[in-house]
Amino acid sequence: MRRATNFANAKGFTLIETVCTLVIVAVLASYALPRFIDLSDQAYDALVASTAGAFSSSVFLANVACTVRGWANRDNLPGYAGNGVDFNAGCHPTDTANANLIGGNAGRCARLWTALLSPAPSIQTGAAGSADYRALASGETCRFRFLQDAKPRREITYNALTGAVIGP
Repeated sequence: MRRATNFANAKGFTLIETVCTLVIVAVLASYALPRFIDLSDQAYDALVASTAGAFSSSVFLANVACTVRGWANRDNLPGYAGNGVDFNAGCHPTDTANANLIGGNAGRCARLWTALLSPAPSIQTGAAGSADYRALASGETCRFRFLQDAKPRREITYNALTGAVIGP
């Protein structure tokens, strides 16, 4: 014959212990959740930084090709990037449409972006559109603004006078 179970001697968690455990887990989650949310920001930073690195390497290689072939201040370097890259007097790339200066022209920056990066992230010159980057120009400096996440502003800057590429 079976005996009735005595619940007074049963082992387990009390209601207070369970509530305290849930409160501790909730507090820990409130600290961990913002860390996981920041992962998208870190991913955007890494994406723009890797694109800046690729663009910088391309500018360096173009500069070396121009210097080796004595192509300073000339257009359409044969055998490089589809024979369409133009260079300034310092052998830094400037355009693909027979222009040896950026001259504050965002279109030149966009064409240079597309010629040097293969495959290039999409780029636009105007404010409207759905491209990955927007080309802006001021004097001999190109800025490539990342558009997929506007806050904080992420940009790649290229100075055609020095060949310097600065990323985020």
